[in-house]
Amino acid sequence: MYYYDTPDYTGLYIFMFIIGAIALVAWIVAIDLLIKAGKAKGYAMKNTGALWFVGIFATPIVVGLYIASLPDNRTIADPEKPAESELPKV
Repeated sequence: MYYYDTPDYTGLYIFMFIIGAIALVAWIVAIDLLIKAGKAKGYAMKNTGALWFVGIFATPIVVGLYIASLPDNRTIADPEKPAESELPKV
């Protein structure tokens, strides 16, 4: 009896594709920044494949929690504080 024309969703599909692409790029950039933060903490992360795997298939938040839980491994020399291997001067 009544015929309704179906709306054209092409514009919506393109918009959703662009939003998805932006989200994917942000996801990958977040993982890369978190791995760089781990390297800045003083860890020589030669094999970051496991972190990329977890970041892509879980979430970058998990990688961030892992990196945040690592202790600071940088060697900052404080001239007033003796190294732990040295005996204190009496």
